[in-house]
Amino acid sequence: MLQIAGLILAFLAIVLLVLRRVPLYLAMLAGIVIISAVGIGSPEGILEVALSSLSDRTTLELLAALGLIGILSRLMRNSGLLDRMVWSLQEVLRSTRATLGVVPALFGCLPVPGGAILSAPIVDRLGERSNLPPVQRCAVNMVYRHIVFFTVPFLPNLVLTSSLSGVPLMKLAAYQLPLAAAAAAGGWFAYLRRIAPGSHFDPATEGNDTKGANRRFRSAVDFVAAAFPLLLAIVLTLLGIPFWLALLGGAGIALLMSIIARRSVSGLGALLSAAATAQRQLGPDSGAESDLMVGSDLQLDSGSDSNSVPDFNKSFGFVHSIARSIGSLFRGLRLVMASADLPLLGAVAGIMVFRGVVGKLEALPEILGGLSSVGIPLNLLFFVLSVVVGTVTSSVTATLAISFAILTPMVQPGTDLLPFAILVNVGGFVGYFLSPIHLCQILCLEYFQVHMGDLYRQYVIPLTAVTIALVGVILLIT
Repeated sequence: MLQIAGLILAFLAIVLLVLRRVPLYLAMLAGIVIISAVGIGSPEGILEVALSSLSDRTTLELLAALGLIGILSRLMRNSGLLDRMVWSLQEVLRSTRATLGVVPALFGCLPVPGGAILSAPIVDRLGERSNLPPVQRCAVNMVYRHIVFFTVPFLPNLVLTSSLSGVPLMKLAAYQLPLAAAAAAGGWFAYLRRIAPGSHFDPATEGNDTKGANRRFRSAVDFVAAAFPLLLAIVLTLLGIPFWLALLGGAGIALLMSIIARRSVSGLGALLSAAATAQRQLGPDSGAESDLMVGSDLQLDSGSDSNSVPDFNKSFGFVHSIARSIGSLFRGLRLVMASADLPLLGAVAGIMVFRGVVGKLEALPEILGGLSSVGIPLNLLFFVLSVVVGTVTSSVTATLAISFAILTPMVQPGTDLLPFAILVNVGGFVGYFLSPIHLCQILCLEYFQVHMGDLYRQYVIPLTAVTIALVGVILLIT
């Protein structure tokens, strides 16, 4: 019982400290100290769990992925790729509201820890242009990313729920479709309905189907080109490449595209400057000859004048190239350091240690099993237990495994498990979604610089809509 009290106290401490605007990594450290003191006891045991959690391959890959996401985001923002993505996708969909909802939902189909950070820059950019407050941008990114958890059949939570319950996968996804629709409608009502529904249309194509279709096609191609670093990372991940390695490839492509774009602009600027200089030298009356003289003027550096001091020019060019290379290296290092959010990485490391400590609590399975003997209706027990486990573990997968293991033996043989499967899946999702150690939530709070309490208030309407839809579905099938 002492371990459970310590777990509750640790969660309360984390939430209260975050609400008091204490940095999250410090709040996580306080929670770790509290739960470790009552759950493990000895300093040696605490240190062993911490080192084991931090040296775990999952933790190291997650920290590497988060650092690379920051670098990729910075490169795409500074090179203008992010703006091209936003506006080209908006032009294809012809709706700002649709773009805000579709982008995080698409990225939500990629089941990676903390994946909400992938769509955050796009939602932030478009939300800023639409005068959406930061807290609502954060809520849009969270809500619309996670509605796919209800009904996309290749996501792990639905696959595992179907496997553990025996309910056919497509049947489970179909019955949970109203929940996804309710969440989307709740998000529209809470965040998107005040945004103008249209996009920026070109009067030249308005009312012209052919021109409009051509423009949308060009915009789609431009979106794929601008989003290529992100799309590459997603495709590589789906092909089985580790997420951090896929992000490294995407960041490399983004850097290459940024360098090419910068050199193209620099070269064009130099050409225009040389042409303007030649025009001034030839005077306004030179006519067509000025166009012919530009080429010869640009070759002066490699002509007879350069031959008078060849050694100096070659030496200077070599030194200049070395200096530029060193300067580029230092700029790259500064970019890496500036893009690495050290407090965020510290908070994520704290989350992984906290999970490791919770996993060592011997009393947790006994307490959860004891809930089955207190006379709570079975439907409500399935849901409540799943919410509790989801909140504690911030893992839908762990919630499904624990809840089905404890609750399935309580169901009479031959009973249709569809309603229980839905209740466990949705209950686990709600607990995971609202958990103060939910990684997506942590990353989005840091990225959008909003307060946890303010964000939780934004969830009221969408989660209320999901609850109403859940009650309706359960009443329909029982």
